[in-house]
Amino acid sequence: MAQGLLITGIVLVVLGVVLLLAGRSGERGYWLQRDPTEVAGQDDTTITEVAKHLGEYALRGRRPSLRIMAISMILVIIGVVCALLGGLLSVLG
Repeated sequence: MAQGLLITGIVLVVLGVVLLLAGRSGERGYWLQRDPTEVAGQDDTTITEVAKHLGEYALRGRRPSLRIMAISMILVIIGVVCALLGGLLSVLG
């Protein structure tokens, strides 16, 4: 059980990070498409901004890239909790 939780946690964290990077890339592309003369990373929504409004963006995201970033952050949080529980259970059991 403990090893399963640990492996599940690691897989969820890796998947969450990959999706977070994909959402970040989509967000930069969105802003680059809106104003091609500006630097793409200047106006895009930051990761901390998404973290502040995690539930709102995950449920009612205005743009798909924001929704992907928010859901991937939730996956990372769940993965960290699973990995910590798996590690704790393997130490105790």
